[in-house]
Amino acid sequence: MKIDSWYLSVGSPRASQTQFNPPEAGTPRMYGRVYGKQGFEDGSRVVLSPIVKVDRGFVHTESGSIYEVGEPDPTYAQIYPQAKKRLFDTFNRVGA
Repeated sequence: MKIDSWYLSVGSPRASQTQFNPPEAGTPRMYGRVYGKQGFEDGSRVVLSPIVKVDRGFVHTESGSIYEVGEPDPTYAQIYPQAKKRLFDTFNRVGA
């Protein structure tokens, strides 16, 4: 499975850019468009279960799902440059 056009937020799924949270924010939720998930049409908007681990380009969620991390939402990436790298660096630094 893959999540693309993702962003992190503690807000609602319709979060505006003012509700975006930086990759270093701790435990915000990951929102995005999912591909290859059974029971979901490709490109469906989803909110992932809390992330418990990141590993080699993938996020592992509390529910046991594993998603390849695609590119962040363009607006999110503009606000938080290198968002994907920052996400992985943050989780690797805290040992998640």
